[in-house]
Amino acid sequence: MVSMALATPLLPFLPLAAKQILLNNFLSDLPSVFISTDNVDEASVRTAQRWNVREVRRFMVTFELLSTTFDLATATRRRSARHRGRLHPEHRGRQGVVLPGTQRIIAVGLSPDRERADVNPRISELLERIRLLETEIEQELKQRRAELHADFEDRRIRFEREVLEQQRRFRMGMLSYLREAELRNVITAPVIFAVIFPLVLLDLFVSVYQLVCFPLYRIPRVRRRDYLVFDRTHLGYLNWLEKINCAYCSYANGLAAFVVEVIGRTEQYWCPIKHARRLQQQHTHYAGFVDYGDAEAYRRELRSLRESLARLEDGIAPAAGTSS
Repeated sequence: MVSMALATPLLPFLPLAAKQILLNNFLSDLPSVFISTDNVDEASVRTAQRWNVREVRRFMVTFELLSTTFDLATATRRRSARHRGRLHPEHRGRQGVVLPGTQRIIAVGLSPDRERADVNPRISELLERIRLLETEIEQELKQRRAELHADFEDRRIRFEREVLEQQRRFRMGMLSYLREAELRNVITAPVIFAVIFPLVLLDLFVSVYQLVCFPLYRIPRVRRRDYLVFDRTHLGYLNWLEKINCAYCSYANGLAAFVVEVIGRTEQYWCPIKHARRLQQQHTHYAGFVDYGDAEAYRRELRSLRESLARLEDGIAPAAGTSS
């Protein structure tokens, strides 16, 4: 309808008559009837799903621009044919028939893959149970944290003093700490802290990589702050050297988890295939990969696995098995 409104000033006649507009609306609603016959994973209907507004917006803008461009090009061509006297009067409403036809083809072509819903239903059910259990645990933890937070607010000053005084009784002085340190720990300390240089370089290169490539792949970037957590420095029973050690370990392990998530999303985009052998450690996206040797499933699901990355919340890793 937007393209028809724009084409009206270009043409010496109305692009669509009243009956054609009604017919167009009817043909537009007809494919929606078949939505009720589409199959989806059983896990998708157990809990409410959240719309990805970014994906919907990109879809609407892309296809609306394509449709409008096609209609305006057709209107321009018909206008030039009108001036040359080659446009027969009975062909004036042909554009109103071409557009609904292309819309129907797109609507049918974009319908969900009905075969995908039947792939590994038992695995999907088990993964959904795991996700529900993780959700319940997180809700219980949130409720407990909320209760403790309220209790802390009522006794904030007295509670902090009591805790800090209790913790400081276990803090070891620097001289005692260095005197009791084992020789092997002292000798290897420079080697351990020398690893900070490749860690920083790895952090830099991985951050630049996802900053440049993830927007092109339409993959949400991973937030470093979700993986690099430095909260042990608030503990009163650690001296300043122990706090440095804990901060260093937090950075190294947090960086490793950050890199694994970035690489996991990259692997799902380029090679979402499970290994033939069982892995000791798997990233959160691995459970949704296609089975080893299943060529048909790989070709069928590669595109949907890539599109599922775009539906991830910015920076947040999904639960195991939810990436597909």
